[in-house]
Amino acid sequence: MPFAYSADLRQKVINAIDNGMRPSEASRVFQLSRNTINLWRRQFETKGTLVPEPPRNPPRSRAKIQDSEFTAFVDSHRHWSLKQFATQFGVGFQTIFKYLKRLGYTRKKNLWLR
Repeated sequence: MPFAYSADLRQKVINAIDNGMRPSEASRVFQLSRNTINLWRRQFETKGTLVPEPPRNPPRSRAKIQDSEFTAFVDSHRHWSLKQFATQFGVGFQTIFKYLKRLGYTRKKNLWLR
């Protein structure tokens, strides 16, 4: 996962450019891309701050399905499809597939078997 550069590094780069350093030279000195420096300059001009913004898409929480409840449900509904299980538990069908695989279930002729 990428990380945000610290506010003090951002400030050093902007100060260097304000003191006469060319952006291309700052790019080489601080080992940053020109695009990154341009984005920081634009952020400083528009918002007046160089504090990194929080991520736009925070990680989703994992589905909370109880193993015993889920296995009992699957055993009583062996003929159901992944989509039906996903709708029942409010998660994606890929999540259900991975969960079934982790619990040792396999799909055989329209039945979920262990």
